[in-house]
Amino acid sequence: LSRGDADRALMNLVEPNEHESKAVDMRMELDLRLGAAFTRFNTLALQRAGVGLPVDDKGKSIVSYGPCQFPTLGFIVQRKWDIDAHVSEDFWAIKCSHSREGTTTQFEWSRGRLFDRAFASALHDLCVRANSATVIDVDGQESKRWPPHPLNTIEMQE
Repeated sequence: LSRGDADRALMNLVEPNEHESKAVDMRMELDLRLGAAFTRFNTLALQRAGVGLPVDDKGKSIVSYGPCQFPTLGFIVQRKWDIDAHVSEDFWAIKCSHSREGTTTQFEWSRGRLFDRAFASALHDLCVRANSATVIDVDGQESKRWPPHPLNTIEMQE
């Protein structure tokens, strides 16, 4: 859960959904019961088979299992791969403004960003040559596309 998620939730409070709340309670209960039962089963089966289990700092040999561990690990690994695979790309945008009687209006192309420099340059040239507008200044600023946020389970529910 990110800070932005928490802030948005606090700014848009609604009555809790009883069905969602009960579903969460049920999943927790199932995870606990299945995890405890399967942990016990695995530990005893491996001990009876004579498998040397590692000992924890409390002197116990337990093979822990939780039904949510594997899918959660999968989500975390996939998110890590997505972040590692992220490649920043240069882009261009067409923006202009018009000033009249002390009021300036900003215009932006509805398509947003252009990832083809030659096409952006061609459009810029068309704007410069058009007689219905005048390009006074062309400037730029570095803008970055940020990689995805770390694992956010809220996104998975949408």
